[in-house]
Amino acid sequence: MIFILLVMPVFVVYVSTICPTVYLGDSGELTAAAYSLGIPHNSGYPLYSLLGKIFCLLPVGNVGFRLNLMSTFFATGTVWIVYSLVRRMTESKYEALFAALVLALLQVFWSQSASAEVYTLHIFFVALLTWLIYWWDEGGGFYRLALLVFITGLSFGNHMQTVMLAPAVLFIIFHKDPKTILGVKKFAVITLLFLIPLFLYLYLPIRTDAGAAIT
Repeated sequence: MIFILLVMPVFVVYVSTICPTVYLGDSGELTAAAYSLGIPHNSGYPLYSLLGKIFCLLPVGNVGFRLNLMSTFFATGTVWIVYSLVRRMTESKYEALFAALVLALLQVFWSQSASAEVYTLHIFFVALLTWLIYWWDEGGGFYRLALLVFITGLSFGNHMQTVMLAPAVLFIIFHKDPKTILGVKKFAVITLLFLIPLFLYLYLPIRTDAGAAIT
């Protein structure tokens, strides 16, 4: 029911205001990078380019519109995650709905849903990581923590600003259960799960060597 009342209307509103083609700023560069599997400006944004290529294959509109639609998709997903998180924290669907709608209708957030940019994917990961942190803090468990660490690595594959979350995440982990990652085996697994997504950055030298860098 909430999907119908919240997610679908937000998505429809965003699509109705989406830019129909390439927009100003970095939009053209990011669109070209995704379409050609090239490399935009630093830090390269490999995950964005790879996901963008998938959206380039959609049989709707032009390539610019398809990459703009990617921003719309992840912006809508972020709204849903915020609803889910607030409802989990407050046990009130009304407070959760209000919080999600406030985010959805914020001018800055809404504007980022209308054109190709890395920010909606980044905020999607921030919201998802916050949800995972809260989920792990609720019940603990190594597997929940492992998933959190893996998603954190994926987030780094899109935007290096994820590092800003590190102090808070580390504080929560060591405050709740410092023994969770102090064991040699567990620490090794956690480290590996964080590093595996970072291999996305091999995309940069591989595509540069193929001559696909965008300057």
